[in-house]
Amino acid sequence: EPITPTVAPLALFGAGHVGRALVRILGELPFHVIWIDARRNEFPEAVPSNVDMRVAADPLAEIERLPSDLPALVMTHDHDLDRRLVAALLRRSDSAFVGLIASEVKAARFRMRRRQKALTRTASPVSRVPSDCRTFPARNPWPSPFRSRPSCSERSDPGARRA
Repeated sequence: EPITPTVAPLALFGAGHVGRALVRILGELPFHVIWIDARRNEFPEAVPSNVDMRVAADPLAEIERLPSDLPALVMTHDHDLDRRLVAALLRRSDSAFVGLIASEVKAARFRMRRRQKALTRTASPVSRVPSDCRTFPARNPWPSPFRSRPSCSERSDPGARRA
């Protein structure tokens, strides 16, 4: 009997270069991606068949239209929009996961604002800022195409910068 893979839903906010790269990868995996951005011109002409592009004048309004228990990744071009999207996703009681692609400076600002606004981890089962790793410089995490990507645990001094 053939085994049918389970297709996992995923919301992706942001059609910039990181979002486009991620969609190319997710296009090869068993995901159904709901890809949301306000900027129609940022979406490529063709996308994988498992990607549902949504040009939304107000990406925040799309949060209410998302299915329950949906993991979401936020990586827009606008820090304030990222902040509002993450806050709205965390306020949903049914968010499976909220992730943010951010530099260490942006991640620190998010954590500070989250503490100030009392948006605690209890508002959502999981929230992560995956690139909040002091090993990488903020804007150019892997400066050489020939250098393998280090893990966050590879350096003994978390405040040190790579050359």
